[in-house]
Amino acid sequence: MILGIMSDIHGNWWTLRDILKQNHTVAQWFCLGDFTGLLPMVNETVELLLKHHVICIRGDHETCLVKNTELKQSFSGNEVLVMQRKVIPNKTKAWIQALPTKRVLHFDNRTLLLSHNLGGLSANKKYTVDLGFLEHTYRKMDIVFFGHTHLPFYWEGKQVLFLNPGSLGFPVSKTKHGVYATVNTETLQSKFHWVDAHTADCINLLQKYNYPKRIIDIMKRRVI
Repeated sequence: MILGIMSDIHGNWWTLRDILKQNHTVAQWFCLGDFTGLLPMVNETVELLLKHHVICIRGDHETCLVKNTELKQSFSGNEVLVMQRKVIPNKTKAWIQALPTKRVLHFDNRTLLLSHNLGGLSANKKYTVDLGFLEHTYRKMDIVFFGHTHLPFYWEGKQVLFLNPGSLGFPVSKTKHGVYATVNTETLQSKFHWVDAHTADCINLLQKYNYPKRIIDIMKRRVI
């Protein structure tokens, strides 16, 4: 079975629409959290995830959104969450609240873990990866999927395969493109796919809804 893995969409409806429309080989899609926050089209993004029966978990942006708490070290991100709490319907908030933060699933006799942030690390250690510790901790899993860092990552350990698909909607990696991954659960063959992040569309909508200037500036620096 071919699985599609995405994370950190952050309201980028355009890129989500593209991959769901174009990739017909994927039998089941997963979203590893942070589909809200940063960009304006949050309701449209949730509708698309539901329409395509994407299996989702809750990231830190969703948790703070529905619990009325604040992200650590992200002033602009918190400004956006305040704005999005006003426009997201109660029905959607209830759906988000019900999502787990981790999920164990079974496909083709493989045991999979879906997680947004593996280590629960502090913000200044967001990119720290202790591979030995992780493989020991998740030794009962065949594949561990995680997001949060916005950076694609693949490591094939002795017992466990670890994969971070990067950010579909708000990339910070060198290519400045959105990225997702596919995995064949029979062969364990994995592949990253880089796609258009629709930067101009994002900037136009950020400006239309008067989103924080810092987020607009970050998007502008991504223009290639």
